[in-house]
Amino acid sequence: MPKPLETAAVLLAGTVAFAAPAAAQVTEDAVMRCAVIVAGEERLACFDEIARGLGPDAAQQIDARRAEEAAAARAAAEEARLAAERAAAEAEREAQLTAEEAYGREDFAPGEGYQGKALDEISATITRADRQSGDEWILYLDNGQVWRADESIPVGVRAGKEVVIKRGFAGSYRMTVGSRSSQATRIR
Repeated sequence: MPKPLETAAVLLAGTVAFAAPAAAQVTEDAVMRCAVIVAGEERLACFDEIARGLGPDAAQQIDARRAEEAAAARAAAEEARLAAERAAAEAEREAQLTAEEAYGREDFAPGEGYQGKALDEISATITRADRQSGDEWILYLDNGQVWRADESIPVGVRAGKEVVIKRGFAGSYRMTVGSRSSQATRIR
């Protein structure tokens, strides 16, 4: 005689097996029909149809996911368009730089500021001089450029003094203020 617990388990299992709607049953033939399709878009559409047949929740999930992906693709396309516009505007601005504005620019924007605009030296007036550690200086020039003296320059650096910056060996620069000279790097 079967035990009541075993009988209940068999009845429950049978009820669950027959309770699944026919739409939610995916046949091996349906899966194989999709799997043999060579074209990726068609194969995906076939599998999507099978998934839609699993029930209304599956169809809603598929539609929601497609909407999310479409929105993400639109946002990515818009961001790419804006980035291209910004890059074009920056390239146009760079092309309009005068030789003096471009001078030394490759120090902080590699590959820029040197194409066809090479000057051997520039002269400018110091508008502000900030002393760093020891005798090292940050010099603000009247042409808008900012340079750092990479070696110490003793006293005598102040607003109103003229500075000459010459192109050196291997992309280096030499700054001269009065009779004092130092390696220099353009920082802005």
